[in-house]
Amino acid sequence: MKYRILCMIIFFGIGLKAYADSKSIGISFVENYTKEVYHAGTQVWSIDQDDNGVLYFGNNSGLLTFDSQNWRLYPVPNRSIIRSVMAGDDGKIYIGCFNDFGFFTPDNRGELVYTSLLDKVPAEYRNFGEVWNIMPYENGIIFHSYNAVFFLYGDEISTISFKLDLHFSFDVNGKYLVKHNGTGILELTSNGLQLVEHSEFFADIVISSVLQYDEQSLIVFTREEGIFILDDRGVRPFESPLQEFFKVHQIFSVRPFEEEYFIIGTVKNGVLIVDKNGNLVQHINRNRGLQNNTILSLFVDKTKNLWLGLDNGIDYVMINSPLSFIAHERDLGATYVVAHKENKLYVGTNQGLYISSWPVKAEIESQAPEFEFVEGSQGQVWTVKNIRGTILVGHDKGTFQVEGNKLSILSTVQGGWIFIEVPGRQNRIIEGTYQGLQVYRYVSKGERSGWVLENTIAGFSESCRQLGFDQKGYLWVGHGYKGIYRLKLNENMDSVTEIRHYGKESGLSSNYELHVLKLNEKIMISSNEGIFLYDHQTDNFERNQELTNLFSNHNVQNLIQDETGNIWYFSTEEVGILKSNFDGSYSKTVKPFSPIHEKVIASYENVYAINRSNILFSTEEGVIHFNPDFHKDYKDAHGVSIRRVEILPDSLIYGGYAAGLLGNSKRNTIRFRDNGLRFSYSALSYEFSDKNAYSIMLEGFDKGWSEWSASTEKEYTNLMDGEYIFRVRARNIYGQFSESEPFRFVILPPWYRSSLAYVVYIIAFIIVIILIVRVVLRKIEKEKLALNVKQEADMKAREKQFAEETMKAEQEIIKLRNEKLEAENQRNLAEIDSKTKELASVAMQITYKNEMLTRIKQKLIRVSGKMLHQESKIQVNELIKTLEKDIITEEEWERFEMHFDQVHEDFIKKLRNNFKELTPKDLRLCAYLRMNLSSKEIAPLLNISVRGVEISRYRLRKKMDLDRDANLTDFMMKL
Repeated sequence: MKYRILCMIIFFGIGLKAYADSKSIGISFVENYTKEVYHAGTQVWSIDQDDNGVLYFGNNSGLLTFDSQNWRLYPVPNRSIIRSVMAGDDGKIYIGCFNDFGFFTPDNRGELVYTSLLDKVPAEYRNFGEVWNIMPYENGIIFHSYNAVFFLYGDEISTISFKLDLHFSFDVNGKYLVKHNGTGILELTSNGLQLVEHSEFFADIVISSVLQYDEQSLIVFTREEGIFILDDRGVRPFESPLQEFFKVHQIFSVRPFEEEYFIIGTVKNGVLIVDKNGNLVQHINRNRGLQNNTILSLFVDKTKNLWLGLDNGIDYVMINSPLSFIAHERDLGATYVVAHKENKLYVGTNQGLYISSWPVKAEIESQAPEFEFVEGSQGQVWTVKNIRGTILVGHDKGTFQVEGNKLSILSTVQGGWIFIEVPGRQNRIIEGTYQGLQVYRYVSKGERSGWVLENTIAGFSESCRQLGFDQKGYLWVGHGYKGIYRLKLNENMDSVTEIRHYGKESGLSSNYELHVLKLNEKIMISSNEGIFLYDHQTDNFERNQELTNLFSNHNVQNLIQDETGNIWYFSTEEVGILKSNFDGSYSKTVKPFSPIHEKVIASYENVYAINRSNILFSTEEGVIHFNPDFHKDYKDAHGVSIRRVEILPDSLIYGGYAAGLLGNSKRNTIRFRDNGLRFSYSALSYEFSDKNAYSIMLEGFDKGWSEWSASTEKEYTNLMDGEYIFRVRARNIYGQFSESEPFRFVILPPWYRSSLAYVVYIIAFIIVIILIVRVVLRKIEKEKLALNVKQEADMKAREKQFAEETMKAEQEIIKLRNEKLEAENQRNLAEIDSKTKELASVAMQITYKNEMLTRIKQKLIRVSGKMLHQESKIQVNELIKTLEKDIITEEEWERFEMHFDQVHEDFIKKLRNNFKELTPKDLRLCAYLRMNLSSKEIAPLLNISVRGVEISRYRLRKKMDLDRDANLTDFMMKL
């Protein structure tokens, strides 16, 4: 326990010390951006970064911005080169160019627009040439050109100097220094520009940069004279073995780094990282990954990585990484294996075997080791291993032993896959080949000691790329396509005495993609469905959930335990290292190795630990060095930003440079006809930015977050009206998450469902209702007036009819009375018959009246149903009741028939008996004809027209089967 705690203290102590170190072994990863990528000018003169992480480049074509995915160019009005860029604390991006300077700020759409400050400069000072530097100074900003110095304070600009023969200026801990040709270095003070003591030494020397060296000293970097220290004692050369190099290759740009280092860009030979003692830490030039050897500008970003503005292009150097290349595939090919012996490094590749010295000493041109090809090793090298101080090489053509820088052959059996030591026999090793197993024996012959082939193991001839001994002495062999074999060797190890095959029938998931691994002397089998352990009692495999979970249910393809005790594993999804905990469990680390997961060669993964601080990975791109003592904070927030929002196809509503506009849904109001949008977004994580992944969600449309994708755009079409919130989150290569500020917007309803439309609809509805009411009221008034007129006419007609009928009845009565009086004594019977006939005639008249009153009643009922005026309706109803009293019912008609038959000798009965088809209406017509009434008189009695009477007469004639010439009236009179 004490030992482990001590180891942890030492480990963290080393880690803390290494925090300020810059990696000195190998070449940092470099990503190149050509002008064909960023679509602007070749030269980049200045670089800066804002608080959000967006990068800005002063380019020949204008202001160039980059957010890890998208390059955008913003030319200035005079189309001149932008020489200087500074991201201000006020959110403005200040730029300087030819005879102009100003700033870019986002407009009301979030797109950058340029504002020139030239109008604030007096006219006589406006011909100042190129603005080479912009720097903050005492709550203001200085704009520096070779001819003038301007100071911006608030909205006012003052001219500090004009028409001076100046060169570059420098910001040294808040002090403004400028080189004055012919004088030296000047410092801006309250009394103006004052000469720095002893700086006249540099009067005629071109100075590239001035930085603080220590509390009392400045370090001055000159273009062609090297580096000097300036303090109160005078000027002296900086003690460094690189002085002559800098004089030849010329210093152009310099940046401090981590307080202990200087990053120096040259004109002719790339960039160098130098410590404060003048020692080279890293040198990167065109031969080692840069596009160009001329470094015009340098910038260390928020993640402590390096951006280079070149004479032709932009390069990104990942100096803040424990990983670096010590051999690149362009020099060696794809590397499969690495081994180390004393001061030599051995690398097996697809081209052969290479040897280099170790440890690496940083030198000019390249601090990567120079690799020498071993003659005779042409072809595929599968394994290289140092066993008992001898380097063994498993080759496609056989097996070799390295002696010095040459190979000596040990076996001609093709395909030396792997060497493993035999437990308990230090002088024996077994090699797996294409065609089985071979045993080698170690022999001591003084300086010629080494390994010799002892025998081939008989009885097993399968390809043996994966081998491992278990605790019981069984040899396990993994075959990529046939499954797993367990072999038992005889004592002499020259033959196989027992072979047991394990596959799907033995509890394993399948016979394919199985890997024999060894963890703490235990054999385990990895598959696509997890980790399986062998059970000796059941002679089968069982899935181990704990180990499966440890490797996140991934198929572990290789497991390597190095000499320092680290357990390295390679799975289908990640590369990691296992460390045992105090309780026997394991913890794993994967983030540092995320950049190399896809670089290792699948199924041939390999890692080699020279010591605890130097770990080497074999990859398809070369040999990668990993230093565990290098501290890197993988939890650094990288941020993700919505960079552009457009209405399809290309109408901009948000340009990405004003985050305050994102949450303003009132501002982001979109018409319904513009309901198709495109969102562009980017994670501001520049390390291996092509591995950034994104998940998006549109609240109000999507049900949840989308699957992770590399896509940086999302389009939505035919969105319904309503409120929406667009969210995006990002995951960088190290698995760190971030979420952007959401973009809130509202899609208005279509015009026919807008609030204004509804107001119009309500107003129109009210107007229509008013018009309808007016029309109905007018119609009611007209109908009421017409009804009154009709009622008056009907009443007059009824009164007249009643008067006529009354008069006629009175006349008839008088006549009857007279006839009765005249024939009273003579014709009693005739008088009775006559009265009967007269009663029948009166009944006929009453019937006529009854039918007429019924028609009037029906019309009045219809009129009453349509009347709206209540009082009139009541009067009409009373009139209807009066008429109902005067209407004679069907019983009167039956009584009439009875009296008619009495008068006319059962006339109607005769008709019914003789003519069965006659209807009641036909019977009435016959009665009227018997009474000798004309068609004109009959028509109103039957309530039909005269023409209708004629038709009825015609039909009656047919029913009675009378000839056309027969007179119907005469027929009735005679019946």
